[in-house]
Amino acid sequence: MVDTRACQKPSMRQNTFRGIRSSKFRHVFGKGSRKESCYENVLITQKAHDTAACAANPKFVAIVVEVAGGGAFIVLPLDKTGRIDVGTPKVTGHAGPVLDIKWCPFNDNLIASASDDCTIKLWHIPDGGLKTNITEPLVDLQGHQRRVSIIEWHPTAENVLFSAGYDYQILIWNTRRGALMQTIDVHTDVIYSLSLNRDGSRIATTSRDKRLRIIDPLAGKVLQEELCHEGSKACKVVYCGDTGRVFTVGFSRFSDRQYAVWDDKNLNTPLRQENIDSSSGILTPYYDHDTKIVFVAGKGDGNIRYYEITDSPPYCHFLNQYISGEPQRGFGLIMDFDSRALADFVLQVKAPSSSDKDLKTSTNLDTKFQALQKLWGCNVKNMPDNKEQSSTSSSGFESERTSTRNTINKINVSPSKLSHLSMQEKEIEILEKPSPKTESEPLVQCMLRRAYTAQCEELKLLRRQLIIKDRRIHELENQLKAVTK
Repeated sequence: MVDTRACQKPSMRQNTFRGIRSSKFRHVFGKGSRKESCYENVLITQKAHDTAACAANPKFVAIVVEVAGGGAFIVLPLDKTGRIDVGTPKVTGHAGPVLDIKWCPFNDNLIASASDDCTIKLWHIPDGGLKTNITEPLVDLQGHQRRVSIIEWHPTAENVLFSAGYDYQILIWNTRRGALMQTIDVHTDVIYSLSLNRDGSRIATTSRDKRLRIIDPLAGKVLQEELCHEGSKACKVVYCGDTGRVFTVGFSRFSDRQYAVWDDKNLNTPLRQENIDSSSGILTPYYDHDTKIVFVAGKGDGNIRYYEITDSPPYCHFLNQYISGEPQRGFGLIMDFDSRALADFVLQVKAPSSSDKDLKTSTNLDTKFQALQKLWGCNVKNMPDNKEQSSTSSSGFESERTSTRNTINKINVSPSKLSHLSMQEKEIEILEKPSPKTESEPLVQCMLRRAYTAQCEELKLLRRQLIIKDRRIHELENQLKAVTK
């Protein structure tokens, strides 16, 4: 008897392949701007804070910069790109570091800033950009007990601003009257992110207690609350417009970065949750209502991911990613509501190069301070006020030194005095040469070296002032002798 079961035709199984998903964004890709369309020589803030370091609108881009003794940001017109002068006017009204800035969606010349000094200030930026430093705000909002880390404008109601601080509270302000309208006190820990839906009727927040909350801003009550991501690091949320869903990014219990899509009416289980990678940087989502695309970026990362939000399962589809070898420092979106076009603005910082060719190309060997800036990169950025003073002062010193030397050539000066001045110049030359940098350097040693470099710069400026002063005194003494004779 022959077993014919192996010769029988197998039964047809249902094919599970559904083909390629139809989407007009399936081939979307990112492209970096050319050098002539970028800003150079911007001292981006070094504060390790989770909020974005910049904000953009159809007219301007505002960037939080590194300064000493307070907080400041610069405002640059979009049509004036290129190398930024160290003396560019700034908004310098805060007593502490600026933690967040947001442009008003109803007025392209109005910007709000939140600071470590527990205040929120509103500033008017004239067309064409700033001409001088601004220190007096239009409105000064004071109500938080601790530093203010997040601000958001209401998307449909003009003159309404939301703020969240480290006092666990959300404050709603009337910016026209400069008055507090409502306080929402439903959080038990630090608020990590805040986002409003399309009409501003719902607020989504994440906090250090790992909870995702949906809040009614009028009643000041929590409508939905659930555990968001199990990781210990910060998680961020963004409302997906008027779709009724929220998009969150955070970390799993195994420290993997992941995203999740939630229904704002039921937070019991996420509609979709997927791991992204195993990096340690905190991600931030940005949503575009017109295209229904979520852009996910993180400080220190070199790529930006795009996800499309749909109304049917699986609700979120990975599209593509923009990959760059330069770490990102801040993010902002430029929304053009007339043409419904979206453009992204990403602050990136290049690694310092030590080659002679790059040094000559980027600094043109204008001043010794610029050469020092190229050599020590991040060290000089930690003292921008000194840099601005040294840049402006050094140019004035050089011109005054030239005129003083021409005058001294006509007047007899004793050789002993000239030798004394030359010895002082040699001391300045020694101060301009910093200690060599090692590749494997501890953090404490790096901080000490930065402090040493800052002190060297201050001493160098003081010694140059003394030299100019001594030469001026010698010049006046000799002129007085010539007149008396």
